[in-house]
Amino acid sequence: MQQAVPEKTLIEAPTAGEGATCRSCAHCPWMAMNELDGTLAVLQNADQKIFVDPALAERAKLPLDRMLNFSAQLKR
Repeated sequence: MQQAVPEKTLIEAPTAGEGATCRSCAHCPWMAMNELDGTLAVLQNADQKIFVDPALAERAKLPLDRMLNFSAQLKR
């Protein structure tokens, strides 16, 4: 990103709170394993599925709905 806009100062945003074991996703070795070729292959071949227990999915939807509602209110 810095190469795209060398005239700007970019600051990495932290991704977690005080107890976080990492500084930001920009330095995460796990995120570094994601490459465009691999991401494209997963998107083109829908053969890798993740199954989530329906009860867990329902509980997980609550905070997502809250975030979307918060975002919608900011746009007003």
